[in-house]
Amino acid sequence: MFRTWGNKEGARDWRPRQKPGMRGRGPQRSPTKERITIRLSPEVVDAFRTSSPNWQGQIDDALKSWLRHHEPA
Repeated sequence: MFRTWGNKEGARDWRPRQKPGMRGRGPQRSPTKERITIRLSPEVVDAFRTSSPNWQGQIDDALKSWLRHHEPA
């Protein structure tokens, strides 16, 4: 059985329901990353998505590498 999000289409969440009495992961004690919204060109997103299941982490690593060699504007 899957949990459903509260959207109109009734899309299903990929996470199975937890058994009664089981606890979830909970919030991070000291968050190491910040959730943001960013718009990227489709070809950039496609290139990273097809390269690895950790594509978001790879984008983070690429931006960190850029910052080591450049000054932000």
